[in-house]
Amino acid sequence: MKRMTDPGLQVHLLPVASGREGESADLRPLLELLDTEEQARAARFRFARDRQLYVQAHVLLRRVLSQHAEIAPQQWRFERGRDGKPALCRRHHPALRHLRFNLAHCQGMAAVIVAQGREVGIDVEHLDAIDDPAELAATILAPSEQTEWRRIGDDPIFRRQFLLTRWTLKEAALKATGSGLGRHAPDTLTFALDAHQRWTLHGPARLSATGRLWRFVTTTLGPKPHPSLHLALAIEPRENYPADGLPVDYFHHADPT
Repeated sequence: MKRMTDPGLQVHLLPVASGREGESADLRPLLELLDTEEQARAARFRFARDRQLYVQAHVLLRRVLSQHAEIAPQQWRFERGRDGKPALCRRHHPALRHLRFNLAHCQGMAAVIVAQGREVGIDVEHLDAIDDPAELAATILAPSEQTEWRRIGDDPIFRRQFLLTRWTLKEAALKATGSGLGRHAPDTLTFALDAHQRWTLHGPARLSATGRLWRFVTTTLGPKPHPSLHLALAIEPRENYPADGLPVDYFHHADPT
């Protein structure tokens, strides 16, 4: 794969098999690619399937980053910004200060987004993650979204897809800005489609000021007509390269285990 030198961005997707509790592929070769903090966190997972998802997602991130610099996957070092957003360690990778990334994973899927010189966020959620649609709607939807929710009918799959679209959009937006759900409750953010069918964000001052410029992308993954995974991207504009119309390349990876 070519190294990124243009202003585009990449999304990398890795299906992760979710076996029964207690079952797991041999993760030892993959664990060797992680740092001691990641290995310790992986060891704390109660269920093997959760450990497998965590390890494969973080190995995917390291391998994707290694496609953009002559650095082995196990040699990447990370730090967290003021708001807790993961970033490359500035001391270990001073020449790569423009390389940005974000990681998400859920049942059955790991996803990484990589860009140059612009903040990005990604989120992916599985349809089965919603146990109680009404409870989730009351928690994450803003008032105008609640009104739209009540108008969409009783189809259970459609109602879950409506919720997942908003949920992943809000997660991606907050992850991109580094704000996180701890700072902004999801029901304070409102997503709506404009006349051109583009997602627009309205919310707290910090987000609404940038929300008019940011690009938000949603897509579904899985068998039609009822795909099971929802993916959302949040893309910051960059001088001379607005986010609107920025090419997004998708890469599908095979399960390394």
